[in-house]
Amino acid sequence: MFRLFRERTKELIAQISKEEISGSLGDLGTFIPLVVALARDRLIYLAPALFFSGVSNVITGYAWDVPMCVQPMKSIAAVALGGDLTREEVTAAGILTGGLILIVGVTGLIEIVNKIIPFSVVSGMQVGLGLKLAGKGWSLPIILNR
Repeated sequence: MFRLFRERTKELIAQISKEEISGSLGDLGTFIPLVVALARDRLIYLAPALFFSGVSNVITGYAWDVPMCVQPMKSIAAVALGGDLTREEVTAAGILTGGLILIVGVTGLIEIVNKIIPFSVVSGMQVGLGLKLAGKGWSLPIILNR
């Protein structure tokens, strides 16, 4: 067990480059604002959200070479920020979605899901959620600290 861990660690260290580091941080531009907004609206607890998302990114990156950007979690955030979910509902949605994604990823069913769901459906959801988030941002007051 430790031998496999040591070998995998050496393999990952050998792959480190500026591009790898940059790619690993690419999703933070959406993740951090969403998490902060959810915490501000008291829909999640910030410390556990940051801790468990960090741990899951390290584990998935270690196991599969790339951290998984979990788009359904962004969908949950968009709906929650739109005012449609309570803290308990956000928590339940996150746990269920995370569990489903874990099962689909570990079993390899993700390839079947990718073949079944048309790209247009994914694009449509992204546009719809983007519009919902933009609308929420438009309705919030701008606060400037001087």
